[in-house]
Amino acid sequence: MASREQTVIAGGKPLSFPRSGFLRLAACLMAYSSVSAAGHLLTPIHVFISVSVLALFLLERCRQAIVLFLPFLAYVLFYDFFRLVPFSFLTPIHVTDVYLAELTLFGVRSAEGLIPISTYLKDYISLPFSCVAAVFYSVFLPAVPITALVLWKRASSRVAERFLAAFFIMNMLAFMTEMFMPVAPPWYVTKCGFGAPLVPILGDPARLIEVERFLGTHFYTSSYQMSAIVFGAFPSMHAGITALVFFYVATLKKKGLTILAGLYLLGMCFSAVYLEHHYVVDLMAGILYALTVFLLMEVVFPRQIQRSYKALRAFFLADGR
Repeated sequence: MASREQTVIAGGKPLSFPRSGFLRLAACLMAYSSVSAAGHLLTPIHVFISVSVLALFLLERCRQAIVLFLPFLAYVLFYDFFRLVPFSFLTPIHVTDVYLAELTLFGVRSAEGLIPISTYLKDYISLPFSCVAAVFYSVFLPAVPITALVLWKRASSRVAERFLAAFFIMNMLAFMTEMFMPVAPPWYVTKCGFGAPLVPILGDPARLIEVERFLGTHFYTSSYQMSAIVFGAFPSMHAGITALVFFYVATLKKKGLTILAGLYLLGMCFSAVYLEHHYVVDLMAGILYALTVFLLMEVVFPRQIQRSYKALRAFFLADGR
C-alpha cells in the first residue's frame, strides 16, 4: 500500500512527493507574479493565490485537482494580463453597429420607436427582480469549478478535463474577439451615447446599482471599476460559460441536473439583458462560441485533450526526485 506521502499518476505507479513538479509550479507562479509586478498589477490577492496553490500542492489529495484546474488558473492569468493591453490598441470601439444589429434582430416597438429589449425592460425594474438577476449574474464563474467537480464525480476525470479545456479555449477566443473587435455594452449607450470613447473609462455596474443601494455597499461598483475588460460585451461570456455548463451537464443524462442547468442558462440570459450589461446578440454569440467549442472538444479533439493532460501530469506530478 502506498504511503500517505505518495501520489499516483496516470499509469497507476505510486511516487513520492514530486519535488521537481513543485519547483516547476513555483517557477510558473513566480513568473506570473514577476510579470504582474512589472506591469504594476501585483496585489496581495496575487500573492495569496500563488501561496495557496503551492500550499495545496503539498497535500497529496489536492495535487491531481490542481493539475485538473490548471486551465481555470490560466484563464485567471490571461484575464489579468488583459489590463496590459493599451487602450489605443482597442480602438475603434464598436457602439452604433452592434446597437443597430440588436434593433434589427431583436428590437421592440414602443411609443419611442424601435428600442432594444434592455431599454424596454427599464419600465419593469423592481428590487426583487434586480436581486434575483444579481444572484444569477454573480455566480457564473464559481459555477465552473463546481461543474468540473460534478463531472469528475458523476462522469470521469476525462470529461472534467475536456470541460475545463473547453472553458479555457472558449475564453481565449473571446479575449481575441474583445481585443480586435471591442464592443460597448448597453449601459455605455445609456450613460455616454453613441460616440466612441476617446480615453479609457471605468466599468459600470449599470442596474446592479439598485442592489448596491439596497445592500448599502459598493461591491458591484468597485468590482466593475476594477474590471480588466470594459468593452467586452461581444461575445457574452456570461452566456457562453453558462451555456457550456449546460451542454456538459446534459451529457450526464440526469434529468434533474439538466433542468437545473437549463434554468440557470435562461436566468443568466434574462439577467444579462435586464441588468443592461448585454444585448441579445451578445448572448447569441456567446452561446454559439460555447456550442462550437463543446463540439470540438467532444467530437474532434478528445484524444488531444487527454494527451495534453497526461503531459501536464507528467510535468508536475511524475518526478519524485
